[in-house]
Amino acid sequence: MARLPAEHSTQNAGFADSLMIGLDEATASLAEGLAGLDDRHVAAFPVPGEGNIAWIVKHCLGNLGWFGCACLGGPMPIEPEERWGSTPPQEGPFPTADELRTELAQVREALLDNMAQVGDEQLRQPPSRPNQSKTTQADCCIRAIWHTGCHVRQVWLLRGALGLADLAWPRQHWS
Repeated sequence: MARLPAEHSTQNAGFADSLMIGLDEATASLAEGLAGLDDRHVAAFPVPGEGNIAWIVKHCLGNLGWFGCACLGGPMPIEPEERWGSTPPQEGPFPTADELRTELAQVREALLDNMAQVGDEQLRQPPSRPNQSKTTQADCCIRAIWHTGCHVRQVWLLRGALGLADLAWPRQHWS
């Protein structure tokens, strides 16, 4: 996966740099949640009637693509699908673990490339694509970061419900 360019560090970070760091962390955390999982794990429903890891990841990727790329004037990194919206599907087919990792890498690279073109002033502008709940492009980025963080916690809870204690929460990559 692409890594955050060295020039975008927390030292002397501007607003755009800070949001880029947040998007980098959000996608890195999602990748950590997928680490070690196989196709059975991502498609399983350990809590009947709720979502699974495949849905959570696809849902987050659509959100990151819309709020982190399209609303800032960039292209959508993957084609959005209604199926991965706000209501989790209860039946397959679901993407494989490798397909999820590949799409996550594509979205992450698109986010970082897109944010490298964005300056602080642009973030104060309205979203490039219509959005009724966000007033600025910065609002869109912040939405993508916080939304992904909430779902990453769900991934780890589902990993626990699947009995994957041997795949423990990794040491943070930045610590």
